[in-house]
Parts: sequence; structure tokens; C-alpha cells
Amino acid sequence: MRILPLVLSGCASLCAQSPRDLSACVPPDTLVLVDACDGGALARGVLKLLQPLRRAMPPELRVALGSLPLATKAFTGHTLDDLLEVMLPSQVALAVLPGARRPRIGLLARVEEGDEVRRVLARLGAAGKAKFDLSDGILTLASSDAALAHLIAHRRSGRRSLLGDTAYRSARPALEPGRTVRVYANLSGLRALARGKTLWERLDPGGRVLVGPVLRVADRATRLHASLRIGAGGVDLRCTFDSGLEGDSVARLRACGAEPRLLPAAPEGTIARVALDRDFGLLLTEPDAWLGEDGALGVKQLRSFAGLLLGGASLTGDLLPRLRQPADLLVTANSPSEDDELPRIVLPAFTLVFAVDGEARVRRQLEQAMAMLVTVSNPKRIRERQVPWMVRDGRLAGYAFRSLRLEEFRGVGAPPLAHGLSPTLLFAHGHGIVSSTIDGAVRAAQALAGGKPEKVVGDVLRLQGAALAKLLRANFDPLVTQRTLAEGESRPVAAAWLRGVLAVVEALDLEVAVEPAARSTVLRIAVRRSAR
Repeated sequence: MRILPLVLSGCASLCAQSPRDLSACVPPDTLVLVDACDGGALARGVLKLLQPLRRAMPPELRVALGSLPLATKAFTGHTLDDLLEVMLPSQVALAVLPGARRPRIGLLARVEEGDEVRRVLARLGAAGKAKFDLSDGILTLASSDAALAHLIAHRRSGRRSLLGDTAYRSARPALEPGRTVRVYANLSGLRALARGKTLWERLDPGGRVLVGPVLRVADRATRLHASLRIGAGGVDLRCTFDSGLEGDSVARLRACGAEPRLLPAAPEGTIARVALDRDFGLLLTEPDAWLGEDGALGVKQLRSFAGLLLGGASLTGDLLPRLRQPADLLVTANSPSEDDELPRIVLPAFTLVFAVDGEARVRRQLEQAMAMLVTVSNPKRIRERQVPWMVRDGRLAGYAFRSLRLEEFRGVGAPPLAHGLSPTLLFAHGHGIVSSTIDGAVRAAQALAGGKPEKVVGDVLRLQGAALAKLLRANFDPLVTQRTLAEGESRPVAAAWLRGVLAVVEALDLEVAVEPAARSTVLRIAVRRSAR
């Protein structure tokens, strides 16, 4: 006799994990639908994920989270876990629908204990204020009577729903109970409501270069499907736009387009890397088409100055055609043992790595530009009683390089921040390397020699939280001093703020990738707990 209850319990559990899809309850012209399965488990997972970051939260938010269980019990009569199980036992969906004057908003949840849900709403005082309906096992709350009536009427009419849309049903991602939030957006309908400038048109010239292709894809897309996966290690957001850049002039900004390319291995201690699939040579040769009047004027002045540094050679006609794009920007922790005269703040190294054709000629031109830059800048530095730059040739770890160093600091106290710089030019393994420090250039060369390249498509941005936190911690006192001067705070308050920043940064790694394809574009954002 004990077998039957076990079977029934198992069936109930299976039904809770695989509920009927709530997209069958909303019309096909729905603008936005956000849905999740097993909302209670999902909410608990989010709260658990936030626990390591509590130190970094503002005191008010920390107190609010700490008092949430008590407040929940006081206002609803349930513990937080019990309340989630009552209100969000299976699938929950937030829907934004078109309306005559403004969008209509509704929240739908499949519930199993209808009487208990009514008691909770009554206890919260929602019975006379919120617009809700509880029928057919579905709790429906809405922003207005009209919105509620619209949702209920559609659900009971038997008319075609969003779930009946073949394109929606075939493209939407899977929904994993307790771990996934799914998002659908009708971008065409949302643009019709906005009636303003496109995302591309809202960008300044610099933004068009950096994120323009991504937003241009969003402007051309009709639909967006996204999934936010929440796990013990962090969150992963994957967005798919049903458009690419075929036939669009913005596609010319991409150096490789949708073709895979090899990304050099990152050196040990890398804090961040940015590898944007952009043809910056195009911006320099056709600035009027991309940068507007002021930006184009600045580029033309840059080209003229570059011609002076290159001894009359053309930046766009002679040098750039020999530099393969896109380049790779690395930010690495710098070694404080490089020079005893480093200032108290140990600067990271900013390093640009690019493949070259005709290394000898490129080397000669860039070394000439380095010498000319010193010749041009030193007279001004001397007039302003600053120590001049010197050109030095050196060798470290088997790599020959040319660098700029400031003369020895002979003043009182710590040297100026510029003394932590040693702009360096190094060529190795078919690549040119330009770095703000000798250490950064040599580390990049060593990674080229011993690391395994990674195949990528499109744009890649990564931030290593533990490495950044280590750098911030090494400069803790100077950064606290800077905070007190900039914000007028006391040192204890500034130190507490910085420790909070460290708690967040140290705990998380960030990765952003944009992968273009022929007729769709994928945007991935991952925030994960740092592997320390």
C-alpha cells in the first residue's frame, strides 16, 4: 500500500518539473516574455549566489537582505522557502503586451495551492489593490483592469498564442528547471513603440567604432531570444539576434567578419584582454564616413603628425597595410622588480600585440617614430623642468627590444607616476609588440612562444577578477588616499568602500563575446566566480 503514494508523489514531482508552457497563455504579438521554471528554486539560487558578495553591498542593502526572512514571515505568515513554494511552485512568466496608450504588463504563475495563494494576497493587502485572477490553476496579476481582462480573455478564447508561432517555438532556448531564465523580445514591436532614433544613431563616433556593429545588428533584428543560466559558479547570458550585417556598410568595420581567427595565448598574470574584430585602418583612411566632423579632423591631424614621425612615410599607405588586423590588447600585472625607481603605485602593463608582414621594414619605421617622438617631446619636458625621455636598447629573457625610459628621479619622496612606465617596442615570433612597460612586452613574447592559440570569432573581452584584485590590494593605501581626496571621505570609510570593491572584483571573472554569423549574431556574457 505504500507504493501508490510514492508513485503519486513521483508523478507530482515530474509535473512540477515539466509544467505546461505559459507562452500558450499570451497572444502572438507579445512584446516581451520572461519565463522561468521552478521559480522558487531559481530565487533561492540567486540569493545563494549573492551571499559571497554581501561584504561589498551598501549597508542598507545588506540589512535588507538580512531581514528578508523575518519580514517575509511577519507579512505573509510563511517562511521565505514556503512562500516561494506557494507562489512560484512551477513556471512563472512576465509578459509585456502592446496597448492603446502604453504597454500592458502581466505576471502569470502556475500555482497548486489556490486557497493559500488567496490568503497570502489578502494578508498582504493586495486583494483590494492588485488586479489579479486565480482560475484554471494560473495566478494572473496585471498592471490594470484592462490588462487583466485582456490576458484572461485571450487565454479563454482559444485564439492563436505565442506558443503557436513556429518561428518562436523553434528558436527559443531550452528551459532548465530552477536554473534558467528565458527571455523573448519582439524587437520590431518595441521599435514601433519607441519611435525615436535607432541604437546606432544614438552612439557617439567612438561608440560606433567599439560597439556599433553589435547595436547595428540589434537595430536590424526582428526578434531576440536569450537565456540566463544561473548556477553555483555564476551566471551565463546568451542572446541570439535573428540578423547579421550582410549588405550593411557597418560590416566593413569588421576586419575578419564571420571568419575564425587565432587569438594568441595570454601571458600569466593577465588582468584583462580586449580583441575587437575591427578594422581600425578603415577608420584612419575614411574618417569622414565614420567619425563625424570633429573626429575626422582629429584623425587627419594624427595622420599628419604620424607622417612626421615616420620620416615622410604614409601611415595609411605604407605602415598600416603591413600590420594585420585585428590587434589584441592585453592588460597584465607588472613586475615591481623591473626598476628600483618605480613609484608607490605599481602600474599594470598595457600591451598591443599584432601580426606583421615585412617585419624588418615595420621595425625600422616604428623605431624611427620612437626616436622622433623623443626628439619632439623632450624640449617641452625640459622647459617644464621635467626629466627627459631616453631611448635604450635592451635584452631580457632572450628578447631584444627598444624602450623609452625617464632619467633617474632625484627629487624628494616617491617619483611621479610616469617613472613606472617604460614604453617598449619588441618583435618576436612574427608579431610586433608595443607595451607600456618592458615587463609587459617580454611576457607577451613569451606567451607567443609557449602558449596555445585560441580560435575565436568576432569580439572577445575578458576580465580576471583575482588578478585585478591582487593589483588593487598591492596599491591599497594610495588608492584609499586618492578616494579620501576625491570624495572627501574619512580614511576608514574610504578603506571600507575599497574593501567592498575588492570583495566583488576578487570573486568574479567576466567574459563578453560577440559571434557574428551569416544570418544571426550571438552575444554571450558570462560572470563567474573567480578560480583563485
